[in-house]
Amino acid sequence: MVISRSKVSIRSAESKAAIDAEITHKQLIQGRKKELRENTDFVSTLLESLVGYAIIASDFDGNIIAYNEGAHQIYGYAPEEIIGRQNMEIFFPEDFIEAGKLHQIIGRLMEKENYSYEGEKVRKNGKRFPAQILFNVTRDKNSKLVGFVEIVQDLTERQRMQQQLLNNLENFHKVITDNADGIIITNKEGIVSFVNPAAESIFSRKAEKFMGKQFGYPFISGETTEIDIIRKDGAPQVAEMHVVKTEWEGGPAYLLSLRDVTERTQGREAVKSSELRYRRLFEAARDGILILNRESGEIEDVNPYLIEILGYPREDFLGKKLWEIGAFNDIRLARSAYDELLREQYIRYEDLPLRTKNGKLVDVEFISNVYDVDHIPVIQCNIRNISERKKAQAAQERFTRELQEKVSELEAFSYGIAHDLRSPLVSVEGFSRLLREDLKNRKTENVEEDIRLIETGVTKMRQLLNSTLEYSRAGYQVKQTGNVSFGKIVREVVAEFGEQVCSTGATITVAKKFPRIYADRMRIVQVLTNLIQNSIKYRDETRPLEIEIGYQSSGDESAFFVRDNGIGIDAGEVEKVFALFYRGTLDGEGSGAGLAIVKRIIEAHGGRVWVQDQSREGTTLCFTLPHKNGTGSGGGNGKG
Repeated sequence: MVISRSKVSIRSAESKAAIDAEITHKQLIQGRKKELRENTDFVSTLLESLVGYAIIASDFDGNIIAYNEGAHQIYGYAPEEIIGRQNMEIFFPEDFIEAGKLHQIIGRLMEKENYSYEGEKVRKNGKRFPAQILFNVTRDKNSKLVGFVEIVQDLTERQRMQQQLLNNLENFHKVITDNADGIIITNKEGIVSFVNPAAESIFSRKAEKFMGKQFGYPFISGETTEIDIIRKDGAPQVAEMHVVKTEWEGGPAYLLSLRDVTERTQGREAVKSSELRYRRLFEAARDGILILNRESGEIEDVNPYLIEILGYPREDFLGKKLWEIGAFNDIRLARSAYDELLREQYIRYEDLPLRTKNGKLVDVEFISNVYDVDHIPVIQCNIRNISERKKAQAAQERFTRELQEKVSELEAFSYGIAHDLRSPLVSVEGFSRLLREDLKNRKTENVEEDIRLIETGVTKMRQLLNSTLEYSRAGYQVKQTGNVSFGKIVREVVAEFGEQVCSTGATITVAKKFPRIYADRMRIVQVLTNLIQNSIKYRDETRPLEIEIGYQSSGDESAFFVRDNGIGIDAGEVEKVFALFYRGTLDGEGSGAGLAIVKRIIEAHGGRVWVQDQSREGTTLCFTLPHKNGTGSGGGNGKG
């Protein structure tokens, strides 16, 4: 490129010298004027229609070859004073040119093919004025560089015309270079002859990929359609295409204006998808939902779940008001709730009874609020069935009470253990001190007795610990359950006590028949063993001990009993006998874990234990066990 003080050129120095050698300057200017008109009719026509703009076309040497009426009005020069006679430098301030700024503009123009800025220009009278200046290079239909166009707008009245100016500039940029819409021009056969940068961006392809080829999408003049585009990177895109007839390069053509509407289309599809998802959620929700008209209060929609829980058909809801539905027993409450909703925009009832079509009451949580849908206020009522939740809450409260009872039992259990273990510990400690003193004082005759007393305390402590461990394991060791003969278990246990029964003069009688039971055989042996041991331990020494083992059948369970004529239990002690370290009144000693273990084993089988007909004349202890397979009674007898 050649830049001089008197002339601006955008052709190489070698090309310029060749041209100077072939044709005269006048012929050069005339030829370039003709070439510009032939190759820029469409752009020239478009630019001439922009009122208030100075439009000057120059060849690639900077010689002015076109000068519109707007330029005449802005600069004050007549066309005949300028065209073919002056260089573009005449319109720039002298200091601007001397600073090399015009040179910089030409350099940027060659890089970008268009350049826009705000600066100062000079009128014929020498006065400077602020201007919006745009340079564009011009090419022929073969993309050959033929010159450039300068478009100038006088900004002197900018304050008054600012908004209009901005709008015009925006429109101008859209049409020429910075248009956000893509522009493609084809001939009447659909062959592409022009593609702007925005269209390149939309299709993700350079203009040369389109030029001279058939446009790949059908179109009709005057219509607007949407076309699906697959970009070079494979991404889908949607463009809105509007087609109009026009003239281009001296012949009929079509101008295709394209706008990327991918986001709008995606938004539209998202709305459809959202509406579909909402409908699916509405219909699949496990809460009842009513949609009411805000103005009339009438129900416009009801979801399937509410129909299911209340039992009313869909038509019994639609067009009705809340208080007109049979489910709302309290009409006054329903009307009052609706009035409160309109006033507060939100209501909530934590526990509201609704009546189903068959008359059953259902506890629900009722929440309603008012909101806008497309600027139309609607009312949504959410109705949640809380019957199961209330049952769960009741069960939780019951569990909490039972847990508190268990904690209390555990506290009592811990206290009992501590209390009963303290006695042998104190004894061991005391006798150990006596043993030390006897050894110190050389009283050897007392040592043997001291050791015996210490061993007695240790034995008692061991028994207490073993009873505690046996109790803790009793319920958890019920594992080997099966159909077993209760009569056979009774015979085996009674036989084990044969010698002890004879030595005490006791007698044991059993029922002739017993049912089969579904239980852990070893655990039931333990139950009977503990009960017979208790009867023997707490017998009345003034009369022979009599023990009776029998049962009574009732429904799906059998009630077994072990009855004796021992010392009996005081009425006030009945609730205590199943404690781990219950202390009887016979000798003040703990009874061990016997009855506590019995209770734990029976409850682990799903049975119950209780004391019946308690008195000082004897005790009857009863317990239940399930029949064979837990569903019925079976045969069997005490003998075989």
